[in-house]
Amino acid sequence: MINATSEIFEVERAYDLAASRYDGWKWQDFWRAHETPFALNQINGRPSATSNDRLLDLGCGTGSYLLATRERFRDSVGVDVSGEMLSIARRRSPSSRFVHGSIETFHSADQFDVILATRVISHVREWKPVFASVRRMLKQNGLFILTNVHSAHDYASTRLPTEKGAVSASTYKHDERELFEFLQQQGFRVPNYIEIEGDGRCGQNGASAVAPVGWAATLQLG
Repeated sequence: MINATSEIFEVERAYDLAASRYDGWKWQDFWRAHETPFALNQINGRPSATSNDRLLDLGCGTGSYLLATRERFRDSVGVDVSGEMLSIARRRSPSSRFVHGSIETFHSADQFDVILATRVISHVREWKPVFASVRRMLKQNGLFILTNVHSAHDYASTRLPTEKGAVSASTYKHDERELFEFLQQQGFRVPNYIEIEGDGRCGQNGASAVAPVGWAATLQLG
């Protein structure tokens, strides 16, 4: 058995170990039920969407969003630090392009209409350079969809299921208010967001969530 309480794994190693069990994980079910509908509604409801639109998924994991949006985008790119997660994503969304690497070092000369970063920023120590890169890669009036575990949620690290027991991935707590403030300084509009409680109830723009465990936000550039 892997002793998850005595060691914090680097993100790549932790997700490589968890890849085969990740989509059956109880917390993945939770996010699919409460985060995914919000994100897809934002993508599908874009008034300026065209058949030539392009999607970038930073921290794409096993490719669930790439699969769900395959009919919406002419081109889609997934980036992930875990080769094992990408192996599943490639099978799931063969028409997408993939980059094996950290979102902290990923740069592209291409521009995208929608950029996703779902529950990945908690694995990044220095997030400002990532957001500055997103700003450069996103088209004017494009959408940045950002989600994360809530800073008020009582957790120390991300515990992931593997075939030999749970492992913990290195995790950093970031105050979502600081993230939003920085993004607005970068030219993004005030975010539309929800806070998600453990029982699945959602508060629009933080209006009703009492003990949130996560949040999801859409920010438009320009």
